[in-house]
Amino acid sequence: MSLCWTREHQSISLGSATFSNDGPTNIYPSHDLAHLLIGATTNLEWDPRGSKDHSRLAEYNAVLLDTLFSKIGYFVRDGHVPQRSILGATLKHMRWFVYKHYNPFPIEAEEAFCRFCTFVDAEKIIRLSPFYFEMWLQENDGTDPTGRDWSLLFNESDAPGGSDTALRGRTVFAEQIERMLKAVNRA
Repeated sequence: MSLCWTREHQSISLGSATFSNDGPTNIYPSHDLAHLLIGATTNLEWDPRGSKDHSRLAEYNAVLLDTLFSKIGYFVRDGHVPQRSILGATLKHMRWFVYKHYNPFPIEAEEAFCRFCTFVDAEKIIRLSPFYFEMWLQENDGTDPTGRDWSLLFNESDAPGGSDTALRGRTVFAEQIERMLKAVNRA
């Protein structure tokens, strides 16, 4: 898997499947990494190309992961977000995403959430999550993340380390994934 991201060109690759965009974007590199992590750890839509429904489901999956990771990032770095509210706030955002932002959405918000929880490989996504947290920390260091070049090359069997904050993020993420799986009876 690879991510190559500059202000003028962004691409993510999973095996031989590559999604790329030429030109400026208002999307942060970590959102594109969320797409890639979805592809590496689920059987869900990850590539935003394809039919309208496929594209919307791929965006849902990436936004769910990106939102959850971001809220965890703020929690472990700053403590501003109470840990017990991370999942609830994420699901509230995802309902807005389905019913307002991407309306009409191909399925109900609850079904999209259940699909995510059913098909995610929890062990794998937890193990790879420090990649996201390290990128998120760099994006949120007070400088403009869209003004930098970013690259990442990894394998789905990798077990990245990271800063104490990134590793704490992985621990909190594991707790949140467990709550999500219990919510859909897939403990």
